[in-house]
Amino acid sequence: MTGRFTDRAARERFGEALGRAMEAWPPHETLDVPTTWGTTRVHHRPGTGKPVVLLHGAGVTSAMWADTVKAIERPVFAVDILGDAGGSVQTAPLKDMNAWLAEVLDRLGLADPLLVGISYGAWIAALHPVTESVLVEPAAGTFAPYRFRAIFYAVLAKLSHSERAWRRYLRWISNGEEPSDAAVIGLTHWRSGLPLPRRIRRTIEAKTVVIVGERSRAQDSRKLVARAKELPNARIVVTPGGHGLPANLADYLP
Repeated sequence: MTGRFTDRAARERFGEALGRAMEAWPPHETLDVPTTWGTTRVHHRPGTGKPVVLLHGAGVTSAMWADTVKAIERPVFAVDILGDAGGSVQTAPLKDMNAWLAEVLDRLGLADPLLVGISYGAWIAALHPVTESVLVEPAAGTFAPYRFRAIFYAVLAKLSHSERAWRRYLRWISNGEEPSDAAVIGLTHWRSGLPLPRRIRRTIEAKTVVIVGERSRAQDSRKLVARAKELPNARIVVTPGGHGLPANLADYLP
C-alpha cells in the first residue's frame, strides 16, 4: 500500500496548512530526493560541523522541528518520512524503512550523520547503523510497548474519521500541546503507507542519547528506561514532559 489522501480537497487543505506551519522554519532550501519507493522531501539548512538528520513522528511532519533547527548551528536535513503525509511522494509499497533511509542518505552524500528522531522517527533512527543518534520517546517496538490506552484512543480517533477526534487525541498524547492543523488534517484524511514498528532485536552499538518523558502517556517511562539501560553506549535523559520534544533538545545533541 502506498500513502495517499482520501480526496483532493483534503490534500489541498493539508498543503495549505503545512505551508503555514513551515513558515516558522528559518530560511532553508527544499530538496526532492529520488528513491526506489518514491521522492523524498528534505528540508536543508546549511551550517558547520557534523550534519544532523531529523526524522519526525508519524503524522506530524517536519514542521515540528522549527524551534530545534533555529537552535542548531550544524547542517540540518529534516526528512519528510516516505509513506506519511508531508512533502514526500510514495510510488511503491515500502516495508524496509532502513533501506529507504539508506538510499536517502546516500543521495544526500551523508555517510555517517547524527540521526535524531522522535517516536516513529526514533524507531527508524534506531534501525540504521550510525555512530551517533538521539532517540526521543522511541515508538513502540523500539524498547517498550505502547500503553493500551494510547493504542485504544488512537484506534478510536482513526475509526471516527473526525478532525476533532484527532485534535483531541494529539492534545492528550502530548500532555496538552496544541497540534498543528497540518497534523490534524493529515492524520484524519491520510491513508498511511508506513509499516508498523517492530521490536528491534539487534544490539544498538551507536553512541545513543535516549530521551524519555517522565509523564509520557504513550508508554511506561520506567520500562523504556530499563530497556535503554541495556544498550552498551547509551546516555538516558528523563525530562519532566510527555510524548513530545523537550524545549532544549539541541542541548542534548552529542
